Amino acid sequence: MELNYVYAFKVVLVLLQIHSKGCCYDIFNSNKQFEDPILNSNTVCKNTPSLNREQMRLCKELPDVVASALQGMQYAVHECQAQFRYRRWNCSSLEMKNRNPMSNPLLKQGFRETAFVHAIASAGITSAVAKACSIGKLATCTCDQSMRGKGDGWQWGGCGDNMKYGAKFSARFLDSRETGRDIHSLMNLHNNLVGRKTVIENSKTKCKCHGMCGSCSVKTCWKTVPNFREVGDLLMEKYDFATLIRVNNRIRSSKVKLRPVRRKFRRSGFKGELVYFENSPDFCKPDNSLLIQGTEGRVCSRDSLDTDNCKSLCCSRPYGTKKLSVTKRCRCHFNWCCYVICDVCEETSVLNVCT
Repeated sequence: MELNYVYAFKVVLVLLQIHSKGCCYDIFNSNKQFEDPILNSNTVCKNTPSLNREQMRLCKELPDVVASALQGMQYAVHECQAQFRYRRWNCSSLEMKNRNPMSNPLLKQGFRETAFVHAIASAGITSAVAKACSIGKLATCTCDQSMRGKGDGWQWGGCGDNMKYGAKFSARFLDSRETGRDIHSLMNLHNNLVGRKTVIENSKTKCKCHGMCGSCSVKTCWKTVPNFREVGDLLMEKYDFATLIRVNNRIRSSKVKLRPVRRKFRRSGFKGELVYFENSPDFCKPDNSLLIQGTEGRVCSRDSLDTDNCKSLCCSRPYGTKKLSVTKRCRCHFNWCCYVICDVCEETSVLNVCT
C-alpha cells in the first residue's frame, strides 16, 4: 500500500500528543526502541481536535479504542490520497496540522468527494478497531469467535478480526457528528454505512493447516478484514458511479428519505452506493473557503491516458519541466499504535509540472 507514512505519523502525533517521561518521541532522529504509548483520556482526548460531545464522552470512556479509531482515520486519509493521486482534488487538504480530517470545510458540501471521504473514514475506523481487537490491544473486545461449525477437512476457530465491534464503534464515533435531519446529514449517515458494509461484506477467510509431518489434514479458519487497498478500490469505483440524490426542501413528515434523481435507481435501490446531492467544482483554482489548493505545481504526465494527463490535470493551462532530486522516506512500517519507522531514499526525476 502506497501510504505517506511520514505525514501519517506526524498527524497521529498531533492528534494524540503522546508523551513519554515528559517529552514527545522524536522518531525521525532516534534509533531507540519504543514502548507502547500510554493511552488514557489525558494523552488521547485532550489533544484530539474537533471532537463533539459524544465523541469526547467515548474518548474518556474508551481512550484506547478511540486511539485505534484515529489511526484508522489516518489509514483512510492515506488511502484517499493514493486513490485520488491523479485527480485534480487529491485529498491533501485532509491532512493539515492541528485539524481533524472530518472538520475539513469541503465535507460540509454535498459533493462526491464528501461521500468518498465519509465512506473511507468509516471503513478505516472499522478495520483498525477490528484488527486491534484481534491482536489484543483493546480492553473492551477480543477476537471474533462467533463463527461456529466445520466442514470436510476444516473447522472454524482461530482469532478472527472483530468486525462487528469495529463497525459498531465506527457508527457510534462517526455518526454522532450527524445530529440533523437535513439532506446533508442523511447523506453522510448513508455513506458512513456504505464504508462499514464494504469492509464486512469483503472480509477474507484465512486458514492454518494442522496435521502430522506438515500435512494439511485439518484446517482451522477465521475471518479477517480485507486489505485496505481493496477497500479503497471498491469505494473508488462507487465514487465514480455515485448516485445523485434529490434535495427535498418540503418536509411533510418527521422522517426525511433520500430519493435518487434518476428513475432507474428508484426501482433497483441504492443502499450499497455512495450518494451526493451537489455537483463538485472543477478544482482547477484555489478556493481558500473550501481548502481547495488548485492544480498549480502538480506533477502531470504528457502521454498518460489517465486523469494525470497534463491537459486534464493542468486544466488546459501550460506546464513546465523540472529536474528534481528528491529525498524521501521509504520502506516505512507502522508499529501499533502510533509509531512509524522509515529509511531515507534519494531519487532524481524529470517532471512535468502544471503552471
